[in-house]
Amino acid sequence: MSVVIGIIAEDDSDIDVFSELLAKIAKPASFSVKKHTGDGCGKIFSKCVSWIEDLKRRGCSHFILVQDSDRSDPQALRRKLEGKIKPDQTKLVLIPTIELEAWLLSDPDAIKAGLNLDSKPQTPAKPEESDDPKRDLKHIIKKYSNNKKFYVNTCHNKLIAKEINLEKVKKCKSFLPFLAFTNSIIPKSSLIKPALANKSKSSSREK
Repeated sequence: MSVVIGIIAEDDSDIDVFSELLAKIAKPASFSVKKHTGDGCGKIFSKCVSWIEDLKRRGCSHFILVQDSDRSDPQALRRKLEGKIKPDQTKLVLIPTIELEAWLLSDPDAIKAGLNLDSKPQTPAKPEESDDPKRDLKHIIKKYSNNKKFYVNTCHNKLIAKEINLEKVKKCKSFLPFLAFTNSIIPKSSLIKPALANKSKSSSREK
């Protein structure tokens, strides 16, 4: 029986990224994804409780609430959101440092492959220390495509995530709770070893 995961995130491109990452951790038939998006961070705090209840009615048994820290203190933001949803073994509050795109910056090979760039780009050694990961991706993609391609997160994030090596994303500390949570809710027989999961097909059945 597959695990139905409800994801609350800022936009559909975030959902796409998590769907691809899940497909590198768990076998396709072992999970499905349902979603609520906030069109930015503003609605997430006010709507997250009612959205979780709606996702429960739609069959979800586990929940991931994602909000970029942007310029906020990640720990303070986490405490604020945890105060709303009261996390337990079925719920994870996930705060990517600055932006989720920092995780994508961790693997230059994935950026090259996903966007079919002319050469492997140079990326920050510590992507979570980037002041603006989206801006960095924009500059990288423009530079290493010889000005032929222009970054659009709603189109390109999924392509990068599809190629990403989870071992490289582990350099981002904010990724580790997601990896641990996923490994805890998916049956062991359905898990893919992250080190061997560099290439996998997009698998989630979004609704």
